[in-house]
Amino acid sequence: MKTIEIMETNYGPLRGVTNFDFYPDGQMKSCMLCEENTIHTEVGCLVPQYGDDEFGERQKKHRSALSFHPNGRIKSAALQAPSPILTALGSFDAELVTFYEDGAVNRLFPLNGLVNGFWTENQERALAGKLEFTLPIGKFRAKVIGIHFYPGGALKSLTLWPGETIRIQTPIGEMDIRAGFSLYENGSVKSVEPALPTAIDTPLGTITAFDPDVIGMHADQNSVRFSPSGELVSLKSIATGITATGPDGAQTRLEPLTLESLLDASDTRIVALKIDFRENEIDFTALQTTTFDRHTHHFATFPVAVRLTSGCGGCTDAAEGCGNCDGSCETAGACADCDGTCGGSCFKKRQV
Repeated sequence: MKTIEIMETNYGPLRGVTNFDFYPDGQMKSCMLCEENTIHTEVGCLVPQYGDDEFGERQKKHRSALSFHPNGRIKSAALQAPSPILTALGSFDAELVTFYEDGAVNRLFPLNGLVNGFWTENQERALAGKLEFTLPIGKFRAKVIGIHFYPGGALKSLTLWPGETIRIQTPIGEMDIRAGFSLYENGSVKSVEPALPTAIDTPLGTITAFDPDVIGMHADQNSVRFSPSGELVSLKSIATGITATGPDGAQTRLEPLTLESLLDASDTRIVALKIDFRENEIDFTALQTTTFDRHTHHFATFPVAVRLTSGCGGCTDAAEGCGNCDGSCETAGACADCDGTCGGSCFKKRQV
């Protein structure tokens, strides 16, 4: 392994530089470190990760200790130990922090452990402490995976650990959410992920919003979305269908789909019906998108009976419990026994 004893950067000399990469102009792009270095930044003093963890111990994710933007400013820093990072919301301890080109904090992650066969998500989650937030949309404490900021410092999104729920104010009232939420730069709510099937009044009627399959590692985009002025833009539902009646009286029935599970042929999965409200049209999407003129069609809602039986870590009905609870399943409403592997989503097993 080739090592550069001293490498000059915008932050002073780095010692013990290994696994390095450069931009075409010779500017450092990324590197690992085998010696301790302290870097002074606008958000605090950082000690980038150096050396390897002992086998059998909690491992950090495999990534560069430092990466840089083409202008020489730090792009990301994986830290040796949780370190305080100063933000517009206060100081938060983080093991990984990323930056915009001007040096402003982009994202920070309180933990950066590698989840694998030797270190589980539950073990990593157990290390997470609850952070406290006081925002215009509410005050809450929760275990957080990541915090995303706008370049100017305003909160852009907050990603929660599975099993965490918080209550915040949205344009349609207070709502219990899981997974996280995103905000516009002025602090108004952009999107949320309902913790439970939630009845929402829409231009089509009352729709029960819920997405059983939250995809992605951050909460920048969620299934219930609002415009900057607070109007409902989009939602997903597994419990409500729509009939669209055209000017000629022809009806189209749109509803969530029950399909074979991708993991178990004997099981089923539900594809939520996604509804996007536009100025003159409404899009309905399950496996494919159907568009209707909202001015020429009449729409009505109807309930859909759905029972989910997959993706819940072996949990049984929430009312029956599922054994070995670590207290992370409060979102289930009635689930007193859960090992957390369902991501706090035991209610997915109930009849909706």
